[in-house]
Amino acid sequence: MAKPGSADKINGAVHQPCHHDSAHKHVSGQAVYIDDMPEIVDTLHIYVAQSERAHARLVHMDLSDVRSAPGVAAVLTARDIPGKNDA
Repeated sequence: MAKPGSADKINGAVHQPCHHDSAHKHVSGQAVYIDDMPEIVDTLHIYVAQSERAHARLVHMDLSDVRSAPGVAAVLTARDIPGKNDA
């Protein structure tokens, strides 16, 4: 980031074209996106569950059905993460 009064300047302006490095792949259809790639066998997927209420205080979570669901490798909660929970 340029400091006020420094010799650094911003290249280009709103009215000048500034091409992204892979723009030609995007417009030609040659860009490869993650959903275009074949999934690796035995890929582990992660699902982050959140409360349906933004300001609710969770007093109990019964995760037994989640833990026993087919294909579930692990279930983690805030209690599984060491340190201060400040997020």
